[in-house]
Amino acid sequence: MPFALNRSFDPAADLSVRIVGMHETMPPGMIERPGTGDLMAIVFVDAAHVRTPAGDLPVSGNSIVVWDKGWPHCYGNISRRWTHQWLHFAGKKANALLKDKGVALGTPAAIKDIVHADATFMLLYREISTRTRPDARMLASLLENFFSVQYRPDEQGSAHIPEWVIRARWNIETHSAKPLTLASLALDAGYSVPHLSSAFRKAFGVSPISYLLESRLRKAEMLLANRDLRTHEVAAATGFTNIHYFYRAFKNRFGAGPREYRQRILTDAPSAKKHGVGIRS
Repeated sequence: MPFALNRSFDPAADLSVRIVGMHETMPPGMIERPGTGDLMAIVFVDAAHVRTPAGDLPVSGNSIVVWDKGWPHCYGNISRRWTHQWLHFAGKKANALLKDKGVALGTPAAIKDIVHADATFMLLYREISTRTRPDARMLASLLENFFSVQYRPDEQGSAHIPEWVIRARWNIETHSAKPLTLASLALDAGYSVPHLSSAFRKAFGVSPISYLLESRLRKAEMLLANRDLRTHEVAAATGFTNIHYFYRAFKNRFGAGPREYRQRILTDAPSAKKHGVGIRS
């Protein structure tokens, strides 16, 4: 999936986002890269393993790990494919923000609100990829709110999301372009359709099919920034087999049809290359 690089990134600002990556699925293996001059946060959709100054640590699905500046980046899953979202950020107040929110650098923490995490990454990506000069205050606000929500203390009696429900969500995000149905999702999860629907809605606030539609539309929105793809190609690449339904669903979600929406974002962002939008290998 795509990433977006903020060409207006200012490391001297109080808080700034440099790059954000959306739902990237990796083959089995470990990523090993030298540290960078900024901080990195990864949301692991799937179980993984990380190596940080805090130790060699297993990471369960639906978790977040934050790397400090200069720390080597070592993470992955050697046994199976794994999906993650990631961002790099910096600023004079970045470390103070993390300390204030109770973020233990290098230590996995459970994501408290998956829907909020997904929405934050989508909004960060959209702002960076479609604006000539992304709104620095908006990016900083989104980032601060993200850590506030995901690291707030648990309330007594707060519900734990079962691993199989998280896996069903991963199945939707990873295979949304395929002809998924409630029956196929339930079969893969090993539970009945009613049980899957009930557990999924309890965890994420929407039905599996509504989540699938939203996932397809979010990915279609990102692909529309690529002027080399025709509208029907975007529809096909994101799982829409009926072009008329795609147009209706997209307009209902974003307030404009795919062509009008594309014209709007490309008018503001003359070229994807200029704004650092791409696919990370």
